[in-house]
Amino acid sequence: MDDLSLDVDLVRNLMRERRLSARELGRGLGMSAQGGAAILSGRGHERLTLRDVSRLGRTLGVDPALLLVPRSTDKPVAVHDDDVRLEAALIEADRSRVTRAELVDTFGWNLARLRRAVASLEARLVGTAQRLDQPSTVHLSVRGRLDVLTEDERRRLHRGLYRSRGLGVNGARVLADAIRTGGLDSQAIGNRSYNEQSSFAALVRCGVMVDDGGRATAHPDAVFSLALRD
Repeated sequence: MDDLSLDVDLVRNLMRERRLSARELGRGLGMSAQGGAAILSGRGHERLTLRDVSRLGRTLGVDPALLLVPRSTDKPVAVHDDDVRLEAALIEADRSRVTRAELVDTFGWNLARLRRAVASLEARLVGTAQRLDQPSTVHLSVRGRLDVLTEDERRRLHRGLYRSRGLGVNGARVLADAIRTGGLDSQAIGNRSYNEQSSFAALVRCGVMVDDGGRATAHPDAVFSLALRD
C-alpha cells in the first residue's frame, strides 16, 4: 500500500450515514475503540494492511477498493464540511442553476446527504449577503440577496458591467428581438431559455429595457454600439 492511502474523509462519511461508532469500526477491524479513533484521525491508517482494508470495506458495506486513493506528495487538502463543498460547487457554476442530480454525481453523495448539506448551507447563509436559490425541487444556485442593494445601486452596477463588458449573447438576442419587433410580449419571455430570461431581467434592472407588465421594449434613451474584434 506504499502508493495508496485510506480515504479517511470517505470512511467518516460512510460511518455517519450508517451510524457506526469508532468502537464498532474498531471491532470490525479486530482492534480497540482507540484504534478505530486513530484511523478516523488520519494517524492510524498508515499501518493498515490490504487485509485490514478488506475487513473495513465489509464493515462499511462497500467495495474496499473505493476506500483507497493514490497517495499524494502534495500538501494535504483540508477536509471541509458538506455545506462548504456544496457552496463552492454552486459558486464554481457561476450563477448557473445546478441540478441535484448533477451535484449527487459530482460528489458521489446520496440524496439524503445532499438534502442535509442543502439545509445546512441555507441556514448558514441567513444574515449574509448571499442566499440559496431553490426555484424548484430540481435546481440550486447561490445568489446575492435582493434586499441588500437598493434599486438605484443595482441599476448602476449593471449599467457599469454592460459599459465595461458589453452585452452577452443572450442579452443581445433578447434586445435585438425587442428592437426588431417593436417590443416583446412579457408573458412570452417566460417561454424563452433560462439564460435569456436571466438576461432579460438584468436588462430591465439596469434600465436598458422597460417592462410595463405587458410589453417589454428598449429604453428610448439607451445607446448602443457594435464593435468588431479580431
